[in-house]
Amino acid sequence: LISAKPLKFTKAKVRILRPSSESPESKERLNRSRQEQSYWNNVVNNRSMTLGMLHRQTAEAFLSLGHAHMRVNDYSEAMSAFQSSCKIFKALDGPTHLSVGRALDAFGLAALRSCKQERAPYLMQAKTALEEAFAIRFHSLGVWHVDTVETFNK
Repeated sequence: LISAKPLKFTKAKVRILRPSSESPESKERLNRSRQEQSYWNNVVNNRSMTLGMLHRQTAEAFLSLGHAHMRVNDYSEAMSAFQSSCKIFKALDGPTHLSVGRALDAFGLAALRSCKQERAPYLMQAKTALEEAFAIRFHSLGVWHVDTVETFNK
């Protein structure tokens, strides 16, 4: 019925298969992401020179450049690009426009991911940016819109 012997548990060896960072697929993906960074950097430079810094297309290019930096885990550069985009959108549309909310949301995500790598130096910036993005999206889109919920879940 009940054994007086204590049970022994042994650790099972579990092997998790992950794609190697040296695999041809990951090298190709990294190479494409680096090319995308270079492309968007050129677009930002061209648009800022031809259209000026206070132009919607320049702000969109900064936003895309930030996303390209995010794909290669270059969060400080991504935050800088998102911050530039946010400043331009604020100057063009005002501080409560959805474009500002989109840029703040991206900045907040980059800051959060940066915190995971560097032990939380940007945690308060991430919190502030995401709270502001949530407020903008909540008032403009409503509580149940997918973008509002996505920002809330970060």
